[in-house]
Amino acid sequence: MSTARPCGHKWDIPAGWAAHQYAERSYAVLPLARGSKKPHRMLGEQGGVHHATTDPGQIEHWWTQDRMANIGVATGDASAMIAVDLDIKHADGREVFWRFCEQGQLGMSWNAAAKTPSGGWHIWLRTHPGMSVARERRGILPGVDIKGNGGYVVAAPSALVMEDQAGSYPVGYTWDSLSCPCTAPLAPPWMGPWLAYAPAAGSAGSSDLGAVPDLDEAELKGFEPGRRNISFYLAACSMYARAWPDDAVIRRLRAIWEKTDQSGMRWHEVTTAAASAKAFIERDRADESTKTGMLAAWARKHGV
Repeated sequence: MSTARPCGHKWDIPAGWAAHQYAERSYAVLPLARGSKKPHRMLGEQGGVHHATTDPGQIEHWWTQDRMANIGVATGDASAMIAVDLDIKHADGREVFWRFCEQGQLGMSWNAAAKTPSGGWHIWLRTHPGMSVARERRGILPGVDIKGNGGYVVAAPSALVMEDQAGSYPVGYTWDSLSCPCTAPLAPPWMGPWLAYAPAAGSAGSSDLGAVPDLDEAELKGFEPGRRNISFYLAACSMYARAWPDDAVIRRLRAIWEKTDQSGMRWHEVTTAAASAKAFIERDRADESTKTGMLAAWARKHGV
């Protein structure tokens, strides 16, 4: 049975219907290959996302040709939206972005949050006239990319084919139970300047967490106010990713903390950040049995 959100909209429906619903809300869509993020071959060899449209006739034509085609939603000016892509492969983008917003006391709405097959999240935000939308800000924070002009996100109810030792399984994109693209809020005022001027902190595709931050420099100067919590978290991630023992991690963090302006920051906040970082690294290395069970359940539900 399809699940309706508080707004009444349902997204676990046939892809063609969903594509029309996105278009009705001014999101430009394009067909993607079955089980894939790649533009569908019916679009030809070139153009890709630039074929995205809200035209109902074109959308009907595409999903009549392939009713199982995945859905891509163009980001940037084409849909007046950006997507905050929170990855979990090499750095927990969810944790990093949440801490970034909390530490900077930055207002941020999560009313349009979609879960990806890998366990990451896409946060959809509407743009306003005059807002600069770069093509992409990859690695603007560790595990955090911003998709803008020329990009797209895969949208529910699309599914990707995932593989493990047991075989291949489709895993779907899903909207959070309280989320819907109809409730995507305007990007907060701080987002535009941040996208325009913030230096990249580390690509979501990078495994070199030690470069963010520089631990030797931090042990001499400490971490700057405004980024202390996230910096201690990332420092701990970088050490645990290299299999440092607990006592060595804590000693190094303590040395950095003693050089840091401690105003309003107690030592237990550092140890809490370290525990969170350790848990993330352990999850990243954990057995895939839970994910396999979820994939199998999804396949059974959809008759795959």
